[in-house]
Amino acid sequence: MTPVLSTPTPRSRPRWVATGVVVAALAAPLAAAFGGAVPAAATTPPPGTTPDPSTPTTPDVTTPTTPATTTPDLSGAAAAATATWSPPASLLEENRFTFAVTGEISGQATVHAALVKDATCPASPLFPRQVASGSRVNVVAKGPVPATTPAVLGGTYSASVSLTPKDSGVFRLCGWIVGFPSASEASTVAKFDQIVSVGNKSATLTAEMPDAARAGDYFTVKVSGTTPGTGRRVLIMAEPDKGQACEPLRKAASGKRPLQTVVGLPKGDYTKTLRLRYRTKTAGPHLLCAQIVETVDRVPEASAARVMQISEGLKCVNTQTALAQRTRDLTVIRNRRDSAKSRLAAAKKKVGPAKARLSKQQKASNKRISAARKAVSRAKSKAAKQRANRRLAQVRKAENKKIYRAGAPLRKANATVRQHQRAYSQYRTGANLLMDTISRTRKDLTKYCAKP
Repeated sequence: MTPVLSTPTPRSRPRWVATGVVVAALAAPLAAAFGGAVPAAATTPPPGTTPDPSTPTTPDVTTPTTPATTTPDLSGAAAAATATWSPPASLLEENRFTFAVTGEISGQATVHAALVKDATCPASPLFPRQVASGSRVNVVAKGPVPATTPAVLGGTYSASVSLTPKDSGVFRLCGWIVGFPSASEASTVAKFDQIVSVGNKSATLTAEMPDAARAGDYFTVKVSGTTPGTGRRVLIMAEPDKGQACEPLRKAASGKRPLQTVVGLPKGDYTKTLRLRYRTKTAGPHLLCAQIVETVDRVPEASAARVMQISEGLKCVNTQTALAQRTRDLTVIRNRRDSAKSRLAAAKKKVGPAKARLSKQQKASNKRISAARKAVSRAKSKAAKQRANRRLAQVRKAENKKIYRAGAPLRKANATVRQHQRAYSQYRTGANLLMDTISRTRKDLTKYCAKP
């Protein structure tokens, strides 16, 4: 903006050298300052007058200029200034505003402005070069074309700087008038510092969310509405419901929530259908929150929320079913094992009496066979011996049949014992295997289920 000069209070007339070269040299910076050409002073005085060597000649009346007697001293950097700042009544993010200042100054200066997050405005926008380290800074220096040439202000001035807030929130609006060239922080001759609030642009958001879902299963969320500008995203996240509100929630680190996703949005109307699922094991009521946020500014422009009832996932349900079935199987196997063990014990009890009866029968048979042998040894004649031997063979054959018949109960008791022993061993092995399977299934239960 081209400075507007007013006639300052007259001061003592400076001493000028009445040469055209000197006047032209003084006119050059004024021409650069005000963007116009100042003609060279006439070297010949008007007719009828006598030139005074101690005063400059009057410029050409056809080109109006500021009289030398009222021109401010613009030869160096301004050392003092008065400033009346005109901040805007309200600020809105991404909306350009003009920060104006008027006052009086003598010398060369530049106008600067910034929105900062600091506790107070820096003493100078140039020292250090970065106004607020680590903070978002938007500094604009006032100056005419070319940009490297500072604004030259003198006498009464009026200037302005345009800024565009990137984010919403509470900031400090800072303004500086800095003498040019600036040598240090002391070059700041006027300063403005005021807390301002930058409003958030509003967006609309409608979210269609289900009332319930199962962890691990996909469900659909449809979002639609309007965004006021570019760089917007829809942030969808879920947390266990504890009565909290959706608006204060912020994006968390990966894995900190059972559900969190971000999708970019265009400027204007939008409609998005998203397939989501709870990837981690979870159960119970959860707050599902959708927000419209900017890339940098995390204050939501719109939000929608619903409390969803989340049930255990299919892996958890299948594991619970398998555990219940295997527990029932273990109960059945254990009952059968115990029954086989009881039958085995009863069969073993029958072995002893059968063995005793067989032993008694065998002793009696041995006596009869022994008596037949003695009869053979007592026979005197050959015919008697033959008869005794035939009798011994008959006795042995008869006794062997008796012993075999007497051993049948023992053989049956032993077979029954072996049968029950095999059944008991099988049921005992099956019970042990089921116990190992149930132990592994219980570990899977803690792995897949939120409430094992």
